[in-house]
Amino acid sequence: MKETEKTGNGNEKSPRKYRKLVYPAAFFMVGILWVTFGFWKTLFVALLTLIGFFVGSTDNLEESIKQMVNKVFPPSQKKVTYSAEDMEKLKKAFEKKEFEEKEPVGKA
Repeated sequence: MKETEKTGNGNEKSPRKYRKLVYPAAFFMVGILWVTFGFWKTLFVALLTLIGFFVGSTDNLEESIKQMVNKVFPPSQKKVTYSAEDMEKLKKAFEKKEFEEKEPVGKA
């Protein structure tokens, strides 16, 4: 594998030599933005760029946004149900905690 890396399915990744051009160019752009606008405005531009990447990379934008919002802010009206397995784990953890509290840690 001299110039390019090959993946298992036969697709080729971009050549490594382009990485030597892309990364410095990207960091140069960030540096220019930082000097021109300052730290917070540059951070804001980076955030907007990430949002744009997210929007452009999703197949179903509405569903992706719903999933992201539900991860950050779980629905509070949703009823939580525990399975028998979950309840058993809770009982074991509670019993273990009670046992550790009753036992003395060290002798005086």
